[in-house]
Amino acid sequence: MAHNNNNVNIGSIGAGNTVNITQKQTPDARHVEYSMVDGSIQHLSRSEINKGALTFWISASLPVLAIVADGLGVLSFLGLQTLWALAVVVPVAFVGAAITNGKRKIAEHSFIENEAWFIDDRWVEQNDDGDYFLYKKVATCIYPKCSGSVAIVPAPPREQGNHTLVGVCSVGGHRHTYTIDYNCIGFPEQFDWRPIEKRES
Repeated sequence: MAHNNNNVNIGSIGAGNTVNITQKQTPDARHVEYSMVDGSIQHLSRSEINKGALTFWISASLPVLAIVADGLGVLSFLGLQTLWALAVVVPVAFVGAAITNGKRKIAEHSFIENEAWFIDDRWVEQNDDGDYFLYKKVATCIYPKCSGSVAIVPAPPREQGNHTLVGVCSVGGHRHTYTIDYNCIGFPEQFDWRPIEKRES
C-alpha cells in the first residue's frame, strides 16, 4: 500500500477481503492570519468616550434615584405614582446603560502606547492625543470547502485558563475554531464549549 497525500493505491489483497479507509479531514494550511477589516475602523474622541461613560453611570443610577425620591416624598409631591415612575425610568435606564456600556469599558481601561485591547468584539487603541480608534480583525477559514470568515470572540468558560480569545468560523461554527496569539496568528484547535455547571450548596 502506498500513500500520496489523499490518494491511496492498494495492491493485491486477495479475494473476499474488506479494506476500510478513514480519511482524516485536516485544514489545507497550517494556520490563519487575522487582519484588520477596513470598513470596521471607527475613530472616537476622548471627550466622546468620557461623555459615554458619564451617561452610563447616570443611566444606571436612575432607578436608585427614583426610589430615593419616592422615599423622600418627592414623587408624591410632584403627583407621580411610584410604579408609574419606575415603569418609565427603568426601561430608559436599561437602554441608556446598554448603549453606552462599551464606552464605559474603554474609558475605564488603562491603555499603553502601541497596545490594542479587545473590548466588546473590537480592538481598541489610544493615540498620542488621547483619542481612540476601534476596528475588527477576521481571518479566512482554511478548512476544506469552507468559505467562512473567522471572527475573534472570548474563549468559552472552560478554556479561559489556557485561552483568552479564540476564533470561530461564520460557517463551520464550533467545528471550525482556532487559537489566536499576540501576532494575530491562529492554529486549528477544538475547544470545550459546555457551560460550567453550578455547584449546589
